[in-house]
Amino acid sequence: LQLSPDWLNIICEVIYLVLFSFHLYLLLTCKRGVGVVRDSKTKETIDRAVVRLYEAKANRIVQTRVTNMKGRFSFFIPRGDYSLSAFAQGYETHVMGNIHVHGSAPKAASLDVVLKKR
Repeated sequence: LQLSPDWLNIICEVIYLVLFSFHLYLLLTCKRGVGVVRDSKTKETIDRAVVRLYEAKANRIVQTRVTNMKGRFSFFIPRGDYSLSAFAQGYETHVMGNIHVHGSAPKAASLDVVLKKR
């Protein structure tokens, strides 16, 4: 199979348009949940904490993230109802419920979490 440069350009442009459309769809339909995990007493950020987003109805894990060195994490959250859990070594698990994402919701939400030492 031999393709001329014109056909290769057309194929690349079609692939680009499909990917751009998907990216635009995600930006318009998903809410970006961003947050920080902190220690309850010292207020220091906690790196390598595991943060999980659960679908409320099925109690099924939708996404899992590990905080970066600054204790930050982020999710792209589709419309729906969710709960969130966070845990780190030496800390108690924290569960946050009633996270509602609807069409009129802002594109960013604060999902800050405070963990207590065991």
